[in-house]
Amino acid sequence: MMLDKVDEQSSSPQTGEKCLDYLERLFQRHGELVGRHPAIFLIAPLLVAGMLSIGVVNVQMADDMRQLYTPPGSVSLDEYRQHSQFLSDGNYSTSGVFYIGIARRDGGNLLQLNYANFIDQLNQFVLNNLTFNFEGKLLSFNRDVCSKSISCTKSNEVFRLIVDAYFNPRLTSNADVKLTYPVASIFGNRMFLGGLFGGVQTDPAKGGRISSVSMIHLIYQYPTFERQKLVDSFEKAVRDHLATLVLEDPWNDNLEFHTYSSSTLKDEVSRTTLYALPYFPISVLLLTALLVSVLCTGDSTTSKPLEGLAGLVNSLLAIAAAFGLVAAVGVPYNSTVTVVPFITLALAVDDTFILLAAWHQTDRRLGPASRLGLCLKEAGPAITVTVSTDVFSFLIGVFSSTPAVSSFCIYTVAAILFDYIFQLTFFCAVAAYGGRREANSRHCLFYWKTVDKRTTTTTAPARINPVQRILSKLYAQFWQWPASRLFVLVIYAVYLVVSLYGASTIRVNLTPENLLVTNSPLKRYIWLAEQYIYPQGFSADVYILNAPDMRNRTQLQRVQQFVDELEHSRFAVGHDSTSFWLEPFQRYMQHLGADDDEFYDYLSDFVHLSSNERWTRHLRFDQRPGRRHLLTQFSFTTGFKITDWVSRSDMVVQWRQLCDRYADLKPVVYDEYNFIADQVVSLKTTTLQEVGVAFCCMGLVCALFIRQRDVLFWVLWSLFSMDLGVIGLLALWNLDMDPTLVVSVLMSIGLTVDFTIHMAYHYHRHHEQCWMKRMLALFDVAGWPLIEGGLCTLLAMLSLVFVSSHVASVFLRTVLLVVILVTSGQKRQYKQQQQQQQKRQSPRLSNTVQSKNELVETHYIQTLEQEVDFLELENSLKSELEKDPTGCDVKKEKTRKCQVNVKSGEANVEALLDENEQLKKQLAHVTELGQTYKRNLSEEVVELRKKLDDTVPDISCREAELAQLRIEVEEGKQKLAQATRMMAFFKAQCKSDSQNGNVMLCRKHGDKQAQVEKLTNELKLLECRMRELNERYQQSQDEKLAMKKQLRQAELQAKKDRLIAEKVIEENENLIQENSQLQVTVSKMLLQTDTNFPIVGDEKCQSELVQIKENEQLLRAELISRENALHDAHVEQRRLCCQIEDLESTQRTLKQSQGKLYDQIESLQSASRVLSDENKQLRQEILGLETSIETHLANIQQQGEEIKTLRNRLSAYEQQKKIISAKLRNAQQEHREKFLQLNQLATEFRQISQSLYNDTSPARYLAECEDNNSKKE
Repeated sequence: MMLDKVDEQSSSPQTGEKCLDYLERLFQRHGELVGRHPAIFLIAPLLVAGMLSIGVVNVQMADDMRQLYTPPGSVSLDEYRQHSQFLSDGNYSTSGVFYIGIARRDGGNLLQLNYANFIDQLNQFVLNNLTFNFEGKLLSFNRDVCSKSISCTKSNEVFRLIVDAYFNPRLTSNADVKLTYPVASIFGNRMFLGGLFGGVQTDPAKGGRISSVSMIHLIYQYPTFERQKLVDSFEKAVRDHLATLVLEDPWNDNLEFHTYSSSTLKDEVSRTTLYALPYFPISVLLLTALLVSVLCTGDSTTSKPLEGLAGLVNSLLAIAAAFGLVAAVGVPYNSTVTVVPFITLALAVDDTFILLAAWHQTDRRLGPASRLGLCLKEAGPAITVTVSTDVFSFLIGVFSSTPAVSSFCIYTVAAILFDYIFQLTFFCAVAAYGGRREANSRHCLFYWKTVDKRTTTTTAPARINPVQRILSKLYAQFWQWPASRLFVLVIYAVYLVVSLYGASTIRVNLTPENLLVTNSPLKRYIWLAEQYIYPQGFSADVYILNAPDMRNRTQLQRVQQFVDELEHSRFAVGHDSTSFWLEPFQRYMQHLGADDDEFYDYLSDFVHLSSNERWTRHLRFDQRPGRRHLLTQFSFTTGFKITDWVSRSDMVVQWRQLCDRYADLKPVVYDEYNFIADQVVSLKTTTLQEVGVAFCCMGLVCALFIRQRDVLFWVLWSLFSMDLGVIGLLALWNLDMDPTLVVSVLMSIGLTVDFTIHMAYHYHRHHEQCWMKRMLALFDVAGWPLIEGGLCTLLAMLSLVFVSSHVASVFLRTVLLVVILVTSGQKRQYKQQQQQQQKRQSPRLSNTVQSKNELVETHYIQTLEQEVDFLELENSLKSELEKDPTGCDVKKEKTRKCQVNVKSGEANVEALLDENEQLKKQLAHVTELGQTYKRNLSEEVVELRKKLDDTVPDISCREAELAQLRIEVEEGKQKLAQATRMMAFFKAQCKSDSQNGNVMLCRKHGDKQAQVEKLTNELKLLECRMRELNERYQQSQDEKLAMKKQLRQAELQAKKDRLIAEKVIEENENLIQENSQLQVTVSKMLLQTDTNFPIVGDEKCQSELVQIKENEQLLRAELISRENALHDAHVEQRRLCCQIEDLESTQRTLKQSQGKLYDQIESLQSASRVLSDENKQLRQEILGLETSIETHLANIQQQGEEIKTLRNRLSAYEQQKKIISAKLRNAQQEHREKFLQLNQLATEFRQISQSLYNDTSPARYLAECEDNNSKKE
């Protein structure tokens, strides 16, 4: 019956107990090995850590907020790439944005003439005159950077227009100029001022005209072309120029300039990354002080201050090795990794306290190696379990979608693993040397001093820290009161309600401000932007990357519908804030009366107008020849306004949903902070997944080592409640959910598991029946070391108080909450368990007897030690009284007190004797168990005999199988000989067939080769003829072109001649008319002269008439010659036309002959293809013959392999025969050993009963038995 109960109790946790027993034995052997050879394990970790720490020189700083906090492959990264590509005009370059925020220190109006002119001059200086030194060259921003992008050259153009219109008195009263906010209009051109002006106030009396501006925001967008150093040089030059302006002109001291860019944010994040490291030595000093004060007890020999400092050095070695290895691998270092050294320091020192507490539980009379083995046997599995849970909790974060969280977890996991390795090597070696020092009674601090053994206190209270002793008493008294337990339950219920409320109110938020230190200059810029820019409106860029056919009215309306929905979305400013080139262009087309089909024809004219030149940066045309006027991509801007960063994420989600509905246009709405929306959207689900998976992994690890269901339940419940409390209380502490908080929650899971699993493991392995005694023992073994570890954790993180950073603040608050929750509520859940026996029992007799004997021996040794202590105290008092019989009253009083103590000690001795009687009764109970186990052994022997009898027919069957195998081997040999003969025959046949086939193939191949050569020669001849014909055709073409040229020249000359002839004819006609008129006048004059002067001048008139007639004849002759020349030109033209017709006919004949040649070439090519096909068939036949030969050879090889397998099977059967015979001999030997053990146990029980009959001390008897066994060995 007793054995059945033991089996029932041990059946469920049997696997876990075996696993833990194996771990304990493994750690005990490792501890003894380190204790025997500590020098190796001391020097090797130092060398390894030193070599690995060199990898720190390869550390890579990751400070880009877009890359750190955006999941890989997210939408925002694709949007940023498309935005950069569009701005760089398709050059696939990233884009940079540089902001200059200008405000008055007194918060006054910037829209005054002196301030406005100064800011305009600043803008013009940056765009046109700014130079900077880069790699020894003097570069210009306008020429070397800004000129490569149209958008950059038009930066802040709206500001200049507004300033010119605002301070021009002629434009102020103009009805076409409306300087309102957020949209201004100048001569019909609407301009959105959001993002440019902030803190704007308007005057309703003047129609909403702008009256004052608190902030002016200058924006410069430029392509970087992956030259970050050049961009940094430009930004530094701008900042230096702004500082020079303030120094040179005291009037500018009233202005404050704030610059912002992605590189500036990187620099500030890098500053945050290294800001906490200088405070790390403070944590080391605080931990050093705590370790020295806590580990120094009343006994100068057993105190362990140097060993505690070695644990601290162990942590530093782990940090150096982990950071060096991870940096050498190439994992980037970011701001969240800054707290990894602090976390590692805290976790590592906790394990140091656990190991030292286990060391103090060992027997001082043992050697250092044995004590170290027992120490690791007790603490090693617990530390292994906690390291496993820590690694699992952070390993979940390694696969996080947030790169910053992943890097943090990689560094932390590496540091924890190295710390675990160095704990088992370096620290154990130091503990071994400390054990040797303690065995030689050396001082804990001053090794050269030897402490007198008479002054060394051997009692347990002297080896315990006074604070631990006081807390242990208060702890026991507190839990004994029912009211205190009820009070704790009420407090716990309130805590759960508050935690649930806080966790339900937590808000997901990610702002750049949380990544900066308190005194960062970027914080002022972000504050100004949040106060003035974002609530009143800012511009977002909208890109249509797949422009439709704008001539199609349906597709054009679809674009307009998309714009309309975007303008009426939740966070949009409205239609007035949209700056879109399409609306003025449609008015332009309507004014000209153009149709839709002429859209692209008028678009190029529209953008080339000086008033519309600003639209060119929004348009991208097709660069392919013949399609340069088609529009492929375009962009526009529209206004939005938000109140906080959470609203920004909602706005971006709404943008993307709208873009998905118009996916055919490939729209992209881009803002500089779109990546924050990706993180905010995925952060809540990612956090729940990571925390859930981490909690499940913790549960599986705990279930693997703790097979007691009620303990496992309370462990998991405590983990859940503490993690819930951390999240809820941090939310009530005004912290939002961001990647830093996610990392801190993962860290809190690791810390709570670390503390909880230690308590659960020691509670599970403790053998005390009374729950109060178990709790007190648990407090001494694990509770007090964990309190010390909690203090160390808090001190390790306490130096982060001096770090003015959000990251450090979150981690410090998390650690503070974890330490408070763990130290205040760690043991509460264990008191609710039922009082039950947790002793380890094994169904084997040897293990049960050994455990009972060890229990009796330890109790008896404790009673003897107490008796010896009282006797030594009594002897010391007597010796003092004998030395000083005439002492004062004080000594007498002291003597009286000592006598009282002696009497109380005698009472304790009597109590111990009673306990000894109880132990004797337990020993009698053990003897009864031994008899039951003896009967069980006899039954096992009978079963073994039956098994032996059962194996005999198996052996005979195996012998028969061996005989059958021999027969099969002989048959296989015969088959092998037959196969070899067949193989030789096939080889000969294949050889002859291959020779004949080769001869035939060579002949066929020769004939085909001759035909191919013949055809190739014909082809060559045809190609030569073709080249000749082509040359002739080219010559004829050249002649034709020359003739056409001559004809064209002749036509031109004919036209010229015709024009000249026409002019000459007109002149002739005019001359004829003039001649006729002259003749009339001459006749009239002759008549007059005849009447007036009948004789005078007759000869002169006749001579003039003769001259006129001659002139007329000359003109007629010239006219005739010109007509003849014109006729000749017509004849030449007709001749040239005839020649052209002849040339065209010859060209047609040449084309016909060329077509015939092409037909012949195609026929020849088809013939060559037929020949090539025949050649391929021949090659395939050759390959078929080769494959058939290879198959025959493969069959032969396969038959050889079968023969080899048969031989191997034969050897395997022979080997099995040997193994079976060896097993048979072993079974017989075990049978004989069982009988010997049974006889030995019988004699031992007889001797035990005889010793009980003679009232002999069990401990003395057991010692004699051990001596006898050692002698026998």
